[in-house]
Parts: sequence; structure tokens; C-alpha cells
Amino acid sequence: MHNRTRDIFVGLTAIAGVVGVAGLMFLFGYIPKFLEPGYIIKVQFAQAGGLNSSSRVILDGVDIGRLIKLELQ
Repeated sequence: MHNRTRDIFVGLTAIAGVVGVAGLMFLFGYIPKFLEPGYIIKVQFAQAGGLNSSSRVILDGVDIGRLIKLELQ
């Protein structure tokens, strides 16, 4: 019976660890980003005239995304 008790304890500890890591990921915002299709790229330009927060991103003539956020530094 001692082995069964130990196995249950190890299993519950592993489940608690997975739930804890998932909770921290959700708390710090990693899960929503992980579930979104695509990815975010951050770039800096010396000149960015004509851009706005909804500008299209085009690569080789193909529309591949949209500008989400624009900051001036």
C-alpha cells in the first residue's frame, strides 16, 4: 500500500505543477499569445512616414499582415 500512496502523491504533485505553470503563463499573458495564429515582429525604421496603426504589411506583393501598434521614439 505504501507504493500506491507514493504514486498518488507523485501524480498529484505533477498535476499541481502543470496547473501552476499554466496559471502563471495565463497570468503573465503568454497563453493568449501562444493561442493566436501568426506571430508578432517588432521593427525599427529610421523613416516611417505614411504609416498608421492599420497599415497593411506586404511582402513580395502579398498581403501578409497589418501593423498593430506604432510608437515614436
